[in-house]
Amino acid sequence: MLHSSPAHLETEPMRRSRYVLTEHSRHPIPAAVDDVWARIAEPERFDEWWGWLREFEVLGGGMTDGSVLRGRVVPPVPYSFAIDVHIVEVVPTQHVRATLSGDLAGQARIGVEPAQHGCEITVSWQLEMRATALRAAAHVARPVIVWGHDQVVATTVRRFREVVRVEARDGRR
Repeated sequence: MLHSSPAHLETEPMRRSRYVLTEHSRHPIPAAVDDVWARIAEPERFDEWWGWLREFEVLGGGMTDGSVLRGRVVPPVPYSFAIDVHIVEVVPTQHVRATLSGDLAGQARIGVEPAQHGCEITVSWQLEMRATALRAAAHVARPVIVWGHDQVVATTVRRFREVVRVEARDGRR
């Protein structure tokens, strides 16, 4: 879900523009924080879980400060984009902060908090489309780009819940 103002981003706000995607969403996960964090801490497996992620590689020590997650995102619309996710700060079982560069640039944060029936993941970002093709598409078909973005987020959360459930059930931590 796209919203107008992300919480939890420690960044200067970008100017409002048709080229900026802003996300702030909360997603309940019916699992313990430790089980959820164990999956977040396995970036080398992300492309196994998410069919929209291609050409993926982890540069550095995994989900640690200074690492880079590099890949191509292929949403269910006729475009794709390359990104580098530069991990800025990891506080285990709490949050990951990152900056993105490539076809999209900006800042992002994923947080994990205990909740009544497991935990809740908070996802926040503010990203500017940098690639010429994305900017051209946003100029004439922004609703399609927003729909594609929302589909990637929904698919990611749905699949992440499934992976956490199965691996917690199988005793994998």
